[in-house]
Amino acid sequence: LRCTPAHPSIYPHTLTFTLHWPCRSATSNSSMHLSRGVSLPLLALVLLGVAASWSSPVDALKVIGAGLPRTGTATTKKALEILGFGPCYHMFVILEGGRSEDISTFVNASKGQEVDFRRVYKDFNSAVDFPTAMYYKELMELYPEAKVVLTVRKVEDWHESVRTTIREFSRPGSLTRSAFALSPYMTHFLELADSIWNVFFEGRIEDREWAIGKYHSWVAEVKRSVPAEKLLVFDVREGWEPLCKFLGVPVPQERFPDENSGAEVRLHLWLAKGGIVLAPAIVALAAFFLVRGLYRLVSPTPSKPKPSADRQQKKNE
Repeated sequence: LRCTPAHPSIYPHTLTFTLHWPCRSATSNSSMHLSRGVSLPLLALVLLGVAASWSSPVDALKVIGAGLPRTGTATTKKALEILGFGPCYHMFVILEGGRSEDISTFVNASKGQEVDFRRVYKDFNSAVDFPTAMYYKELMELYPEAKVVLTVRKVEDWHESVRTTIREFSRPGSLTRSAFALSPYMTHFLELADSIWNVFFEGRIEDREWAIGKYHSWVAEVKRSVPAEKLLVFDVREGWEPLCKFLGVPVPQERFPDENSGAEVRLHLWLAKGGIVLAPAIVALAAFFLVRGLYRLVSPTPSKPKPSADRQQKKNE
């Protein structure tokens, strides 16, 4: 593709684009070309449109999750991404690292400070789980075209799952929390976790009756606050049908996902605890063998004693 001025004295704002391509046939091996004059203002508009289509960033959430953690939010995240509403923001995104600014944003929001949620979600099409769900009202104002998905499950199962999984990771005095404290990033993350347990759950998540009441009041509040046509109350056991109908997309061929089950999280927790307990012993054992090896390396090898003259004479006899 070659661009040259076309009659600059007559049409000063016009460029000629010449496209060359090889034309090979049984009777020809020559090149052909096509020239076309294009107005510069028109060209600028076309190029801007192409650039926008290639590089336009995600700038608006299309789906906002208002469900509490451990209500199938990881499964919903995966389902939304399969349906084309990814990437989806989830607590996993924070745990993967590199989101210190997000952590500070959510901690400050829990204190009632004004924050920039658009910065947090600028690269995402959807968002579920905590801390997102805590601020679904603010996000609805920022993204008025977004739809809201309220994930739900049997409340007694929900509380047991929270108590034995995610709460255990950050419980004060727990082994996992002590391990988290060894990392500056995870120490920062614990500030976010504490803001969830102490502000949203008012430090009472262990109180089963209170927590169940909080669950019911939250579900009722979301139903009151979100217009019915923009709200889907969703149990992940229902599968693709209600979610796809709500979002106006076809049901995919692949199986509905099943992510981050309670048993899976408890296994990870057990492995983490086992690793924390065994780590000092493993380090001590490794240090022992290292010191032993170094000692043998630097210590002189003892030489065999020379036989006495009498013993040598008897040996010769």
